[in-house]
Amino acid sequence: MTEKIRRNFAVTLERAATGDDRLVGGCCVPYNRPTKVSDGGPPYMEMFVPGVFGHQLGAAHSVELRYQHQDDLLSRIGHGVNLEERADGLWGTFRVFAGTPGDQALALVDAGLLTGLSIFGTVRRSARGSDGTVVRQRVDLEHVGLVDTPAYGEARVALRRSRADFDLPELPDDEQLARLRAVGITIA
Repeated sequence: MTEKIRRNFAVTLERAATGDDRLVGGCCVPYNRPTKVSDGGPPYMEMFVPGVFGHQLGAAHSVELRYQHQDDLLSRIGHGVNLEERADGLWGTFRVFAGTPGDQALALVDAGLLTGLSIFGTVRRSARGSDGTVVRQRVDLEHVGLVDTPAYGEARVALRRSRADFDLPELPDDEQLARLRAVGITIA
């Protein structure tokens, strides 16, 4: 039998270096941080180790971003653009879809009300440490949720880019039109 798990993490807000104003991201899963969790039964200690998601690093696009792990169509608010293993955990960047659900999610992130990340996946391999901690060694990441209350303090939204973050020069209208014409755009 395969075990499905959902884990929430908290991360801090930081700005992206890209020009995409619909990106959110952060540490999806901290590594080597034993934490007390429960899957509906008695609580136990659990820890994720580096490499647990290594088999999926090249398939970020197949990982959905959801609002609070809900499964309805409107809660599917984005998709992965990058998954990266760092020493402290699995970091992910997600593009939020344009439209009302995505716009509302971004507004909640900007307001500091939706700052946690939470993973949902299928456990493929675990071991029990000498202290009884369940060590997650291989998990298939199915989706990441934007949540308000993370279980792990390290998994918070750490990336949000907005158009206001760009310092674009003001150009005279004739220069702007010349640049547009140079790339094949004409304005009547």
